[in-house]
Amino acid sequence: MLVDTRMLERGGVIRIIKRYYRRKWQARALMIVVAILSLCCVGLIFALVFHSHFKHLPDAVRKENGESVALKQNGEHSEQALSNSLARHPNKPLVSAYRTVQNCNDLANNSFLPWDKFENDQLITYDNKTRSLIMPHSGMYHVSVQVAYRYLDGFRCEGTAVLRQKVLRVSDSYPRPVTLLTAEDTVNCNLDYWSKTLYTGAILHLDKEDRLSVNISRTELVDCGGKLHTKTFFSLYLVSMD
Repeated sequence: MLVDTRMLERGGVIRIIKRYYRRKWQARALMIVVAILSLCCVGLIFALVFHSHFKHLPDAVRKENGESVALKQNGEHSEQALSNSLARHPNKPLVSAYRTVQNCNDLANNSFLPWDKFENDQLITYDNKTRSLIMPHSGMYHVSVQVAYRYLDGFRCEGTAVLRQKVLRVSDSYPRPVTLLTAEDTVNCNLDYWSKTLYTGAILHLDKEDRLSVNISRTELVDCGGKLHTKTFFSLYLVSMD
């Protein structure tokens, strides 16, 4: 009888321990469920507040200081913006320019690239003195610049050489040059031959009479061989008018 009593006592203790851990895990599970529900409520409240504050923002976000912007109207990408804009506004003037670099003999004397007409400019004028394109209207423009560089016999440098190009804007409201776009790369000075192509482009808001020019760090390394218009060019077109 003594053995049976001890076994009964041991079984009772085990049941008590099991009941204790079962209730402990149930309490933890309840806490986890409450925490998840709380996070869901906070997320829902944040989403409602965010939507109420930003639902009235326009699709085309502009930055008046000339920084690049992402233009998206009804899901349209920037490459389609010109044709879609023309379809919506058939009377809007076509404004565009596509220019390639001029005679390379003039490059070493000026860090601003000179541009020669490759296709007929549409309403955009070129100032040969400042080497800049002048905007005829205020609006959103797609601007792109590509410059090809190559190894030059006799070129000397130590370590690495930096290739840098910038699109600069000068306006009547702020006559000092403002950098709109940049592209940069490096080359190993120990290589016997190398070639690089730097491209940058974006949709920008520009004002009437704004002047855009391209400044590069190593004009003597511009590749002037072959078909220049496929290597080095300065292109822009009007996407939408103000």
